[in-house]
Amino acid sequence: MPQEPATGDDTAEPDPRTVRDRAGLATALLHLKARSRLSYRRLERVTADAPGARFGLPFTTIRDYLQGRSVPAPDRLDQILWACGVTDPDARAEWGRALRRVLEAGGAAPAGEPYPGAAPYDVRDAERFRGRARLAAELLDRVRALDGTGGLLAVAGVSGAGTTSLLCAGLAARRLDQRPTTAGSRQGPRPA
Repeated sequence: MPQEPATGDDTAEPDPRTVRDRAGLATALLHLKARSRLSYRRLERVTADAPGARFGLPFTTIRDYLQGRSVPAPDRLDQILWACGVTDPDARAEWGRALRRVLEAGGAAPAGEPYPGAAPYDVRDAERFRGRARLAAELLDRVRALDGTGGLLAVAGVSGAGTTSLLCAGLAARRLDQRPTTAGSRQGPRPA
């Protein structure tokens, strides 16, 4: 399958010095993975080749780290860094310091974190969802055009591209906001 050309966001080097909590670590690691252009499965295989590694990390474990569900141990972080091409000793030491800050902070994201890390936005996150307003509006227009026709609109994207966030916090939230209400009725979740 052909690879899409790298964009500025894909090639930007994440800065571990900005990491303060679990969500920040997850986001930085996710950017590192995107820059490496490795799938989770390929990352699993490549971590087995890291110096000192006894085995590769299961892709589900790597995914949990990149979604902020758990925090890697230092040796596992080293495997991920090596697999993603971070070989400079100073850079690796900075990632180690970032991990220590996360662990000292209790590994939890602060309340009110504006970004959910690698977790998708949902309808309740619509106010915090940024950067896709034009695309969400275009999708809403297309859905409106299909109202009453029984037509189907398919939205597809590569894993981690934000498709779920776009559909939930972008499209579904806009659709719910624009539904008419009557006196005494209560709006609830409804498929877009």
